[in-house]
Amino acid sequence: MLVWITHKKDGLFETGSDIAVSVPMAGPEYQVDGRPVAETPKHLFLQSVAGCTGLDVVAILNKMRVPLPESFRIEVEAPLSEEHPKVFTAFAITYLVDGGIEAEKLIRAVTLSQEKYCGISAMFRKIAPLSWRVMLNGQKIAQGN
Repeated sequence: MLVWITHKKDGLFETGSDIAVSVPMAGPEYQVDGRPVAETPKHLFLQSVAGCTGLDVVAILNKMRVPLPESFRIEVEAPLSEEHPKVFTAFAITYLVDGGIEAEKLIRAVTLSQEKYCGISAMFRKIAPLSWRVMLNGQKIAQGN
């Protein structure tokens, strides 16, 4: 696995990898017409855990032959320390699912991702506490650490 970043101009970078996908990356101060135009490194870091566990959950549900829900969103919240270097002090993952899906199978898929398959969640746990919860049609149906 190989990744890189290339400076484009004035603090704007473009990421790259050995799978030929790129994402713009910059600090929050880099804006065009008053709007951010790139992800920050810390945002990309948090998106990686959401992507890892999201891919797991979809693959596990597919193996269970469970139709994917109408709506599936994963949010990750992480406060930063007050002092430099500003590091994440905790991670909270929320699985927001809407639609007619069996709660038990959804919980099983999330639990398997968090406890067995998601390597990025495992790495995050080495940095700070990680908690998760599953919301189905607006109701909390499961949570874990």
